[in-house]
Amino acid sequence: MNASHHLTEDEEDAADAAIYAQRKADLAAGKDGVLPVEVSSFVRRGDSRLKAIRKWRGLGQVELAEAVDTSQGYLSDIENGKRKVTAELAARLAKALDVPVAWIE
Repeated sequence: MNASHHLTEDEEDAADAAIYAQRKADLAAGKDGVLPVEVSSFVRRGDSRLKAIRKWRGLGQVELAEAVDTSQGYLSDIENGKRKVTAELAARLAKALDVPVAWIE
């Protein structure tokens, strides 16, 4: 999302409602905890959850990709929804980002 795009109040309310619904579903499914406010804020602005967590941890794509033994391009594709994360890679990402694997999947 570029800086010149501003969400309307209705769009912000819809985004907040979607986040609330996802958190409620995650808790009902037994997933670990609630995302930090900073991560939720990045997601509301349009980032994928993985990208939001990476940014929250202060890591660049190259740095995280190297830490989990994958390419920056592959990580970018996952963050942009072009590829699905494998269970194995999700586990490595969770470890590198120090978050529950449920936050990555």
